[in-house]
Amino acid sequence: MEQGPVEKLIIEQCYRNNMPLPEKIANAPELTPGLSFFLAAFFELSTCRYKGGMGDGPIPWVAINEYCKYHRIRGEQREDLEYHVQKLDIEYLKFQAKRAEKPPPAPRKR
Repeated sequence: MEQGPVEKLIIEQCYRNNMPLPEKIANAPELTPGLSFFLAAFFELSTCRYKGGMGDGPIPWVAINEYCKYHRIRGEQREDLEYHVQKLDIEYLKFQAKRAEKPPPAPRKR
């Protein structure tokens, strides 16, 4: 997978200033071949999640079902998509919950 525009900018700035890459970029995980399909589906399906006052809700099963119908995904590939999207969603929701617990960073003094 390619870096996003923000990460590209950080990499370029580190290179220009002869600085080490931030740990999260230097040690970024790599996807095993074939998994980018499930990640792309997860990102697309994330637009279907309920956004309420208490934060993001899970991706509805109905949205996954409709996605599979629309893209004609059947059989084992459908089961795999459902499994991977739901696992990614669980981890995403855990991440968001942990993030919500942290107080926002204090503004910098000038």
